[in-house]
Amino acid sequence: MQRAAFIGPDALQAQDGEEPHYAGQIIHGSSVSQQICELQQAYNLPSRAVQMALFENFFTYCYPWDPTIERSQIIGVPTEGVSRLLLQAIFLGGSRVSSAPLSDVTPHDFYLRAKTLFWTNQESNPLVKIIAVSLLHWWNPHGPELVSSDTSTFWNSIAVNLAVQMGLNSAKRRVPDEALRRKLWWSIVARDCLISAAHGRAQAVDLSHCDVPRPTIRDFPHSSTTGPVFIAYVDLAAITGRFVKHSIRKLDTADTSQHLRQWVEALPPSLRLSSLEITQQHGSINSFNVRQLNVIYYTAVAMVFRARTSDGPFPTAAVLAGSAIASLFEELLARDQIRFLNPVYTFYLLVASIALLSCYRYESMWQTAQEDLKIISLAQEEMKKKWPSAIGSIRSYQKMYSTATKVQTREQHLPEQVLDKTQAALLGDIQASPCRMWNIIRPILESETKISAGNVPINETQPTARSAVYPTLAGGQQDHSLSSGAQIDEPMGGPDWNTFLSDAPLDEWQIDEDLFGGHLFWDELPSG
Repeated sequence: MQRAAFIGPDALQAQDGEEPHYAGQIIHGSSVSQQICELQQAYNLPSRAVQMALFENFFTYCYPWDPTIERSQIIGVPTEGVSRLLLQAIFLGGSRVSSAPLSDVTPHDFYLRAKTLFWTNQESNPLVKIIAVSLLHWWNPHGPELVSSDTSTFWNSIAVNLAVQMGLNSAKRRVPDEALRRKLWWSIVARDCLISAAHGRAQAVDLSHCDVPRPTIRDFPHSSTTGPVFIAYVDLAAITGRFVKHSIRKLDTADTSQHLRQWVEALPPSLRLSSLEITQQHGSINSFNVRQLNVIYYTAVAMVFRARTSDGPFPTAAVLAGSAIASLFEELLARDQIRFLNPVYTFYLLVASIALLSCYRYESMWQTAQEDLKIISLAQEEMKKKWPSAIGSIRSYQKMYSTATKVQTREQHLPEQVLDKTQAALLGDIQASPCRMWNIIRPILESETKISAGNVPINETQPTARSAVYPTLAGGQQDHSLSSGAQIDEPMGGPDWNTFLSDAPLDEWQIDEDLFGGHLFWDELPSG
């Protein structure tokens, strides 16, 4: 233990009790526990055909983000040799990304079985217990507006608590299964960071108490494709989590853009959107993971460069990022891949819609923004079929739209567009997606003859107007060709809410303090 580090002399640290044994207190003989498990059918398993389908779903769509159990440890192994808690958790994940009928078993059944086995303490291996608990986030029956012991937040907090008890956050001693422990710990941390961003609440993990190195390719000897995706995902989630934590505490977040720039510059070519155009692998599983990863990335960009006030400078980078998110979801919709996403993607859609609301002031940009917003609405409706938490995102957007339309004055002219050197680098791959707003904004950027001095990164040579406003393409070349982005006038009467959202916008003027995603709206509403 480490208590002597702060309660006694250094020389006594080695005498501070025994090493923890990490053994669960199993009560297999408890008749009450056994009766509860029998009533909930906690040990029941689906047919072999269903099992194999669920395994395939899990390892295809869940495993890249939760790479803590290998196929060889599950598939082909007699079921009596595999933890029932772990099996039920895997079946839960596999069933949540499936649209096929599962005869007489449902995701809720798998969740109840896993939950029962956990709370009756039927698993003796603490590492297996943490892995299983970390997978229960795939249930998540509703959003953060309801207090619940069934949400992703709840189960991830349980996983954090158990992981810290077991010392997964510490690398002070050599232990067995280091690679597995490292991947498990950082999968929990990444989810904690993204949940914190989605809810605008404190993180459960304090990384100042963590000395475990990030995962490396060596931790993935059996998968050459999952490793790069997971490593990039963990790093991006950590950057996002740090930004949110500092924002909540009113600390400086100016270095976040540089962290994002370092992340995108270190991104392997195979994980860039431009690689999909080069390889023409649009429909592969890897392309699906690339799109998911880039949705998270553009969400971070949109959050960092969001509009702070209703009448401030036009947030060019955030709007472009929001439009890129919409285009990525359009690809996912076209391939019927929304059903494979986890629930936090409803938040990414909300971030994109908030960013695009900045176009409302400018009539010539609003119609193009509406096209993106309709895509976002369709995606939210698809998400809602499986994840009711999408309802909170939809309602939040309705309130924000209502507020934006009441306090903003429409303008005929186009806003001034500025991208500093860092923003341009962050958006360098945006042309690899059919980003609608880029076709509108790009001609404006090209016509700019000067760059706002305040937007040039500190300690960098002020770039020329052309090099500052053009994102660098893959390979380091710049594209200076004009696009046809013609100005479009909004049709009279505003958007058609019957096709845009299922419900008309709500009438509230003030954004609720605890509104889902409200921490990403304007910092202050205009007075009067």
